[in-house]
Amino acid sequence: MTPEEKKFNSDLLYVLSQIKKKSLYTLKGKPIEYCVDLTIVVVGGKLPTAEEETQILEKLQEIGTIKIIKRETNSLSVLYAEREYYALEIIEPKFSELYEELRKPFKKFEKHKQSSAQSLKKILGILELLKEEWELMPKNLQGDYNYRVRRYEGIEAQISHQTTAGWVRKCGLNDSYQLNSILDTLLEDGLILKADFRSEYA
Repeated sequence: MTPEEKKFNSDLLYVLSQIKKKSLYTLKGKPIEYCVDLTIVVVGGKLPTAEEETQILEKLQEIGTIKIIKRETNSLSVLYAEREYYALEIIEPKFSELYEELRKPFKKFEKHKQSSAQSLKKILGILELLKEEWELMPKNLQGDYNYRVRRYEGIEAQISHQTTAGWVRKCGLNDSYQLNSILDTLLEDGLILKADFRSEYA
């Protein structure tokens, strides 16, 4: 994703969040009121400018997530507009689908932000060991049978129980169940595609 696309998605999520927040205060069946202040100067690029905010509202209507019912400009003079007022309607399920899709990266960040530094250190340690194991694995590996981590080529790294037991000790984990929990986290975040655990005697 290019920096421009990241900025657009961030601006898009900002506007969607504002609409969602305003919808909570709006009576059922009534249009959502949305105001764009044209006098505010945005610096730093973290929030959309008034012009970008207006364009995003139009884009959201174009892709079928909202309907602009009414649009009015408030002006102190003929030459200068101060605010634009919108009456909006949310179109479901497209609105929620887009909102949740754009929220995914932030949900991951929030989840990891709540984790302790010690937990994150353990997760990173296991990820590094998985990476090392993959790089050492010959392509024709027949190998052991306990942990299998699938890569995009369709090949699986088969890692022995002895190796994973060493990982538990090396990363200061409580037991193999904690290792399994870490693998589940890596799966959820899309960092590995598959992880099957089998007991030492399977």
